[in-house]
Amino acid sequence: MKKISIILSVLFLTVLMLAGCGSSSSSKTISLDSEEVTYPLFNIIMDKAEVKDGSITVDFSWQNVAYEGAEKFSDVVSKVTATQDGEELTETDDQYANADSEVNTSTEVGNDESISLTYTLKNDSSPVTITFVPANTSDQSLTVTINL
Repeated sequence: MKKISIILSVLFLTVLMLAGCGSSSSSKTISLDSEEVTYPLFNIIMDKAEVKDGSITVDFSWQNVAYEGAEKFSDVVSKVTATQDGEELTETDDQYANADSEVNTSTEVGNDESISLTYTLKNDSSPVTITFVPANTSDQSLTVTINL
């Protein structure tokens, strides 16, 4: 009887330890330091991307290099999209719709402003393409590919 009790105790502890291991989430940080998107009136400097719990957070800053006075990122970049396997990913915070978000913060000429955008991934292995669509329609959209 004592042996059965010991065996059950060991099994119970093993199950608890395995359950604890299964609940931890993995996180992967990808350095994007070498990526820079330049336009005549502003620059975008990529920082990093973090993949965690089925989403990707892309961190970058934008620099107002020519707009006189303060300008909002959302006024100079009309849209930032993320695609994976040819499908557009959903931005989880919908920053363009939020007046108090990072993309709607004014930045003086010569200053940098940090921005983080989070998207729900289709999978954790296919590359993600970030596309910056300038508000000035004569400027071409530029992309950055993030290999997961």
